[in-house]
Amino acid sequence: MAVARLSSAAPAATSSSAPAASRPTTSPALPLGDGDLSVFFPAGTRDSNAAAAYTRAFEIFAADRDRLKYRDQWDVLLQRRSLRAALDQIASGTLCRSCDFLPFLPDDLSRSTKFPYLLDTQELARLLAARAGRELAANQREPALATARTLMAFGRHLRASALVLTQEVQGIAIERLAMSSFRKVYGPKADAATSAKLNVVARLLDGAQEFVADAVTSHSAKGESGFPEDLAWLRSPVSVLRCEAILNMAQAALPPSVLVKPTPDIDLSSFLQKLSQATTASKVQIRREEVEARIQWPRKGVRGEVTAADVRRLREALAPVAQSDPEPRVRVLAQRLLDALVEPKPLPLPPPPVRPTTATRTIPPPPRPPRLPAPGR
Repeated sequence: MAVARLSSAAPAATSSSAPAASRPTTSPALPLGDGDLSVFFPAGTRDSNAAAAYTRAFEIFAADRDRLKYRDQWDVLLQRRSLRAALDQIASGTLCRSCDFLPFLPDDLSRSTKFPYLLDTQELARLLAARAGRELAANQREPALATARTLMAFGRHLRASALVLTQEVQGIAIERLAMSSFRKVYGPKADAATSAKLNVVARLLDGAQEFVADAVTSHSAKGESGFPEDLAWLRSPVSVLRCEAILNMAQAALPPSVLVKPTPDIDLSSFLQKLSQATTASKVQIRREEVEARIQWPRKGVRGEVTAADVRRLREALAPVAQSDPEPRVRVLAQRLLDALVEPKPLPLPPPPVRPTTATRTIPPPPRPPRLPAPGR
């Protein structure tokens, strides 16, 4: 695990570890002669990627629909075979030294859900915390410590591979849950070195959380049009902010599902000709409105509120990122957005109305003669 020692754990808190160091601890400061934090992570890690095990865990979790009947009934949920299998996959993944879990596919730039596994990771983490509590209640201290280490490594892996801030925040929340489990297991009788290490990890997590909060607050203060702040994030030394900036730009500049479900090119004249041959007038009207809505969001283009100047500015900012960013996933995202951007085209003016000619003018029928009364009346 790359976070075994204090010197290597600080960067995991991103750029927020510096202000965290000056924050007073919740308990009296203790001398920390040994900066090894491996006590909080599983031992015997292997040189492999945890992404496959986590993906399998989420698949098993999502397939068990009956779990929804037993929300927060931990004793029942922990007895379910499928959920135990999912937790086993999580435990297997935390034994890996690296994690390259990318739930947000680069092809899906315009998706509204940036971290689709938010519920899955939250519920599985709560299950692990509940299992640690039950193991401790059964006086199984070592299994409880092992479960807490699994929980800590799971959160750290999510943060290490975070592509968006949602995943970063979720990782912090899971690590905090692990810290709560550790404090319960060690209890008030923890030795001075262990207490000092717990305080150090808590301060690192505080710093990471403050950094994310400050970044989001700064972004929100810029208003709804987020391009200026996104461009600033694009120059951040923190890779998760650069990824977040590119995805924010994509959601603002690209039509919905522009890359997820591409709309084929439409031959408008032939399509409307087919519609005119429909037998039901209401069907024609509904389908015509459907086509017009699709034309407003072409396969590749920009939203109406994004100007040509915005597109040029995005291209100028993204081109060097796509070529030379040190993080591969940032380069991929930047190139995807560059490939999808095109200049916004003004909507064509409607054709002038055609005045009917004599040849096409409809001649009204002659007036009917007046109706005469019958003879003899």
